[in-house]
Amino acid sequence: MKRIQSLDDKRKAFNVLTNAFKNSKGMTWMLRKPQSLRSRKHILNFFYSEALARNGAFITSDQNGVIFLHPQSKKTFSFRRLSQKLYIFLFITGMRNGIRSLQYQKLIRKVRPKSGWVATLLACNSTESGIKTAFEIKQEIFELADRYNQVIYAETTSFRACQLYKIIGYELYHSVKHPYADLTIWFFRRNPKPYKQSSSLNQKNIA
Repeated sequence: MKRIQSLDDKRKAFNVLTNAFKNSKGMTWMLRKPQSLRSRKHILNFFYSEALARNGAFITSDQNGVIFLHPQSKKTFSFRRLSQKLYIFLFITGMRNGIRSLQYQKLIRKVRPKSGWVATLLACNSTESGIKTAFEIKQEIFELADRYNQVIYAETTSFRACQLYKIIGYELYHSVKHPYADLTIWFFRRNPKPYKQSSSLNQKNIA
């Protein structure tokens, strides 16, 4: 697994993300045009920009898996991302859903502990190698977290992702009904273990 850096990495990562979230009710509930591929790409591009600014966008060696992971305490600011937020608020979600999205994020932050790292997105292609890809993410990201003794937190509204988190070793610590859609929000965490280096991930400090 490696950090997403080149344009080719980004293109392949976006293919994975777009396929994984094309029918995701966890994303489409906030969109003015739920079936719009363009709208989904705007949301995914914003998540990518946020992860990239925190040095936390990764793609697996087989290019079938993507994860965005960064420390919660790592705050960044740029006018480019501010303009992205404003564009999304005005044209992608609309004001009503934009305000709901902010309230949704407030709910997430209220439940999730303030320390540790957060996995904002996890996606794998639906292929025969999907489980192998998921376990590569598990091995290398968990090793990175163990190295820095960090808890990883993640949330999902996808039942498939919920089962995947459980399979690769996350612990479910809370669940709550989605306030604006017929969904459940599942909250996961993975506590660090004694560090043993085994992967080839370039472990540049993301903390």
